[in-house]
Amino acid sequence: MTTAPQHLFEWSLATEPAATHLPEAIGGLYGASDALLLANIAAARDGLVLHIADNQQEADRLEAESRFFAEGRIQVLHFPDWETLPYDSFSPHQDIVSARLAVLAALKGIERGLLIVAAPCLLHRLPPIEYVESRSLSLAIGEKLDLDGFTENLVKSGYLRVPQVTEHGEFAVRGSLVDLYPMGSDVPIRIDLFDDEIETLRTFDVDTQLSGDTLTSITVLPAREVPLDDIGIRGFRQRYRERFDGDASKSQVYRDVSDGIAHGGIEYYLPLFFDKTSTLIDYLPANTLVSGSPELETVLTAAREEIDERYEVLNVTGERPLLKPEEAFLTETEWRDATNDVERLTLSRERLPNDDRRDVGPLPPLALDAQREESAGALIKFLKARLTNANTLLVAESAGRREALIDLCQAHQIHPVRVSGWREFQSLTHPLAITTGSISNGMILTTNDLALVTEQAIFGQRVKTRKRRRGAASDPENIIRQLSDLREGAPVVHEAYGVGRYLGLQTLSVGDNESEFLTIEYAGGDKLYVPVHALQLISRSEK
Repeated sequence: MTTAPQHLFEWSLATEPAATHLPEAIGGLYGASDALLLANIAAARDGLVLHIADNQQEADRLEAESRFFAEGRIQVLHFPDWETLPYDSFSPHQDIVSARLAVLAALKGIERGLLIVAAPCLLHRLPPIEYVESRSLSLAIGEKLDLDGFTENLVKSGYLRVPQVTEHGEFAVRGSLVDLYPMGSDVPIRIDLFDDEIETLRTFDVDTQLSGDTLTSITVLPAREVPLDDIGIRGFRQRYRERFDGDASKSQVYRDVSDGIAHGGIEYYLPLFFDKTSTLIDYLPANTLVSGSPELETVLTAAREEIDERYEVLNVTGERPLLKPEEAFLTETEWRDATNDVERLTLSRERLPNDDRRDVGPLPPLALDAQREESAGALIKFLKARLTNANTLLVAESAGRREALIDLCQAHQIHPVRVSGWREFQSLTHPLAITTGSISNGMILTTNDLALVTEQAIFGQRVKTRKRRRGAASDPENIIRQLSDLREGAPVVHEAYGVGRYLGLQTLSVGDNESEFLTIEYAGGDKLYVPVHALQLISRSEK
C-alpha cells in the first residue's frame, strides 16, 4: 500500500510519522523539497519508487539531494543517460556504462528504494533481464582460477587488456597479480594468485597503485550492454544480414563486431544482439510507484522528435547504416503499454488548482551583496531572527566552504554547530547547525519552521563544479608553475575534497619506490597526500 505522512514533510523531524494515502499530484515544491519528499516516500512504502526527471541535470541534482536526505535509510540508485546524441558514432564513457550495468544488476530482487532516471533514458532499449546475471563472473578467496581462461573470458566480455589499469573495463596481468577494474565497482581490484588459487582480493588506488582493503569475494559484470562473445557476435551477424540489404562485409560496423571490436556507437545497434530487448520498466518490481513532472509527456515527445531528426540527417548509405527509430528506441505506444499498470504520482513546482496547503516555501533573498558595506547583512539578519525558536541548517559544498561560512557567522556572534548530516540535525536541540552536502536550492518547511540554507542562496551560484572524467588533465608544467610559489599554510583547492591548507611536498615510500606527494591539511588535522602525477586535481585558492 502506498503511504505518505499526514503533512508532506512531517518526516523532516519525525522518525516514525503517521501515514496516509498519497494524492495523485503534489504541487508547490520549492528548492530541495522534491528530493526530501521522494526520499521520505521511498522510506515509507513497501516497493520501489521510480522518479523520472525531465533531463540529466535534474536527475543528477535529485540523486545528490535524495542521498543527502535518505542518509542510508534506503538505497538510492541513479540510472544515467549515455550522454551521447541519438545515433552518435562514439560510445558512452566507460564510467557511465559501469554505472548503468550496476543499476541493472542491483534491480534484480530489489524490494524498496529510490531509482532516478532522466526521461530520454526511458526510450533506450535494454538487454534482456537475464543478460547481466548470465554474463557475470563471481570470484572468492580460496577458489581455483585458470588464469588463461579467466583473461580470455574477460576479453570476450568486453574488457580491455592494458599495461596499467586506470578505468572501468580494463585489466592488467603481471605474473601472479591481476589488476581489474570491474564494471559496477567503485574501486579497482587486485587479484593475487598462489599457483592457481586466489590467495587475496584487495582494492587498490589507480594513482598510487597502493593496495587497500581486503575483500572476500567480488562480482565481475560484463563490460558492455551488448555481448561481444561468440554467441553475441553470431547473433549480431545473422540479424544484421536479415535487417540490411547489400554486402554486409562492406560495413565497418559489421566487420568490427565480427572481429570482436566494440564499434563506436554500438549501443544504437543493441537490438541486433538479442532475440528480444527489454525496457527499464521490465526490470522493476510489480509494486513500483512512478513519479514525474507534469511536463513528462512533452519531454518524451521532444526526445522522440530529436531521434527522428537525427535519423533523417545521419542515415546515409555507406558503411554505417542505421536502425530505424522504432527499431533502435521505444515508440510512444510501447512506453505507454509498459506503464499502463503502474501507480503514478505527479510532482510539480507550480501550485496545483484548489491546493491551499503551505508545507514548504522559498527562502527570502539571502545573497551576499558586494555593493553594501555589510555584504552579509540579509543573511545575518535572517539567522539571528531564527535563533530563538526555529531550526536552521546551513549546507556547504565542501569542508573548506563550511569553515568559511562558520568564520562568517562567528564574526557576527553567531555560532553554528557542526553536524554530520541530516539525521544528526534532526535530533539537535541547538537552533543553528552546519554540514556539508550537495544541495542546490534551499527552502523553508513551514510545518515545523525548519530552514535549509545552501551555498547557492548565499553566494548566488554553485561553487562545486561537475566532476571531470578521469584523464582530463591540465598541463602538468603549468600546474607546477602555479603551485611553485605557494608558501606553507596557503589555501589550495582539491577538485574532490575542497579547500585545505598546503603543507608542502613530502617524499613517501610506495611499495619499493619513493614518490613525491603534495600534502594538504583539512579541519581536524586530516591530511591528504596527492601524488605529483595527479596535480591536475589541485588549484590555487583565490581566498
